[in-house]
Amino acid sequence: MNEVRVLPLKYCIPGLMRAGSDVAVGGNVILRRGAVITDGIIGALKKNEVPEATIILNSESQDYYSDYKMNKPAEQCLAEYALGYKKIKRDLMRIFIKRSYTYENIRAIAEMLIANASGVSKGSVFLCVDGVRPIDEYLYTHSINVALLAYLMFGWMGMSGDEERIELVMAGLLHDIGKIKIDKNIISKTSVFDAAEMRIIKKHPLYGHEILCEIDGISDRIKEAVYSHHEKINGSGYPRGLKGGDIGLFARMLSICDIYDAMMANKVYRPRQSSFHVFDVFMNDKLNGNLDFEMVTMFLERISGDFVGKMVKLDNGLSGKIIFMNPVDYSRPMVQVGKLIINTETDRVAVTDVLD
Repeated sequence: MNEVRVLPLKYCIPGLMRAGSDVAVGGNVILRRGAVITDGIIGALKKNEVPEATIILNSESQDYYSDYKMNKPAEQCLAEYALGYKKIKRDLMRIFIKRSYTYENIRAIAEMLIANASGVSKGSVFLCVDGVRPIDEYLYTHSINVALLAYLMFGWMGMSGDEERIELVMAGLLHDIGKIKIDKNIISKTSVFDAAEMRIIKKHPLYGHEILCEIDGISDRIKEAVYSHHEKINGSGYPRGLKGGDIGLFARMLSICDIYDAMMANKVYRPRQSSFHVFDVFMNDKLNGNLDFEMVTMFLERISGDFVGKMVKLDNGLSGKIIFMNPVDYSRPMVQVGKLIINTETDRVAVTDVLD
């Protein structure tokens, strides 16, 4: 007799698993023991706030249950990180709203973020960046996520020095501070900015630089990073149209972190982008000379490694596990669906979402 195990819905794979017990809501059975679990059934369970299902373990579902067991410690780590994250966001909101952005206050938040992030694995940190992001409070959430990603990049690039790391994280926290000088009706707009509004939005690096110049103790390196984080290597950025080596190291790092997090965020006028759509955008930016070639190559290589073993949904309706990330085009991985191996590049199939 096959074993049965309880599995959270996000680990239940449509078409490959069968229910291990009946599920009834309000006296109505919405899932029968032995029935194949489908997208429709998962949707009905979610609608009725049923968070998990009992599945029958067989040769196909055993691997997915093993993935769940392996991910449980990371998910616990994520929950613990989220508690610290909430405090960091509250403190950052308080500083921005009350305009109490002293060097000491900002540094204290940067140190708290580093301490909070150092206790979790890289893979769990990316779960944090992707998972803790309400649509409202975007400025604060985004600023913390950019600082967190910059903290990771610092290590990936083999950089050293506690003071340099603190300054980079502070620059991440402050990179969008200039937006507090922009009309709230524009910042909180629930649709795409028009050309006139975009011209105003593009002034925020200048405004941020002006604010930081009034804060005692903020280093020139932090000021310059905030001023230049929207500059592009090929000179197509703003506000000064700087090129190549004229753009500081910190600014080039923040540019990558800023784009990644902005595309991964839910916005009122646009849902979050698939990680694999983001990979595609980054590959184009790299080839078009918008971003530092070596940095973005390293960034993509590092983050893509965490997707091996992840469950994803394909645009042909199937779901499966990534078994290989294509280093030539990270948006086109190889995916295992049961015993079938799909090469999304040659089979012309796209990943539409990451399921866990």
